[in-house]
Amino acid sequence: MITQPFIDRKEELDFLESQYEKRPSLAILYGRRRVGKSTLVEKFCRDKLHIYYTASESNSKEQLEEFYQIAYQQLEDELIKDLSHGWEAILRYLKEKDLVIVLDEFPYIIKADKSIPSKIQRLWDKELKDSDLFLILTGSSISMMEDKVLSPKSPLYGRRTGQWKLEPFDFKSTMDFFPDISFEDKIGVYSILGGIPYFLEQFDGKKSIKENIRANILSKGSVLHNEVEFLMREEFREPMNYYTILRSVSQGNTKFSEIQNDTGIDKNNLTSYLSVLRNLHLIKRRTPITKKKSKKGRYYLEDNFFKFWFNFIFPNKSQLETEDEVLLNNIMNSFDEYVSFIFEDICRELTSLKYPKFEVGRWWYKEDEIDIVALNENKILLGECKWSKNKVDFGLLNDLKEKAKKVRWEDQDREEKYLLFSRSGFINELKKHSKENEYLQLYSLKDMRKEFKM
Repeated sequence: MITQPFIDRKEELDFLESQYEKRPSLAILYGRRRVGKSTLVEKFCRDKLHIYYTASESNSKEQLEEFYQIAYQQLEDELIKDLSHGWEAILRYLKEKDLVIVLDEFPYIIKADKSIPSKIQRLWDKELKDSDLFLILTGSSISMMEDKVLSPKSPLYGRRTGQWKLEPFDFKSTMDFFPDISFEDKIGVYSILGGIPYFLEQFDGKKSIKENIRANILSKGSVLHNEVEFLMREEFREPMNYYTILRSVSQGNTKFSEIQNDTGIDKNNLTSYLSVLRNLHLIKRRTPITKKKSKKGRYYLEDNFFKFWFNFIFPNKSQLETEDEVLLNNIMNSFDEYVSFIFEDICRELTSLKYPKFEVGRWWYKEDEIDIVALNENKILLGECKWSKNKVDFGLLNDLKEKAKKVRWEDQDREEKYLLFSRSGFINELKKHSKENEYLQLYSLKDMRKEFKM
């Protein structure tokens, strides 16, 4: 593992700074495990008087003892030793200080003492709201944070002064993690790890993708080896049905009826399970961009590492223990096909960056699909993405034009533009045609790299 510099997160840091300026503040920062919450808050606190406490899965007495000890060490205040033990006592004392208090992994504190949100609420209403305190509560269990901290039934509801859900990086931001590898390999790494900073830090830019998969995913004891199981256990008391659904979607069952038939889960329960998975950003539901309220929505795995794991690891768990080299070779043999789907997501991201006024999505009708369709007033962009080792010729453009005729949107006077993305570039005749016709824009990997760096 190579230590990476702090990357991006300017908007998130600005949020924390704005909360700090308008103290007293109670900010909620949450997001899935490994997304970078602790790194962000540590960066924010670096030049400020603060107490940073990361809760563990221990009882309330042990947690309090740990917090008191950390408060004493970081403030070097002997009086802390003489305080009676209790969250109210220590917070009441600390409110006189001009400082930031971070309770990291707050759900663990709630698990140990369910009355904690009520205690903080009473103290905030009576005393803390008139102090210079900045209290930050963070959590990796999205379900617990949304239920016990952010929901209207939580005692803390209405007391928070700000909240932020920290999301994984997009592809553009992940490019900075590996400045020295090829753009094609950046796409490959992102296809495996997505935008989770901690995952990205595990890969070594000096090693090949195959070597990194072997060392950091397939090898027993590596950080990523059991990461999915850990997250599933953390979020779900009974994860079996969620495993079944994620496996089914990863195998290409994207329609509700297909998932139901494959899993055998009844309609009402499946609806509930899918809703939970969507809230956790593990699954997303897409509709054709021209029919947002369509009942023909399709479900896809949203997180790239989950995609990789459910495509390659989960179906081959027995091989993982005894034949990991065979599994690795099987992964690499299918890797290009797997990356081709994430390549489409990356091309849509680039389209959004290049054409910020357009709404970007996908389109399908019956057997026809278009990878990229973007809309803005009477303008429409239509694009296809090819992760192939062959150069793209006029066949792809002609097929796209035929499918475009079936896209029902502003049919009479719309202005069309075509975008083609290709891993291996384009034949010379098509490049010449593009230069002579403004309606066609071609993007090789070299072109995409330049656009993302702009």
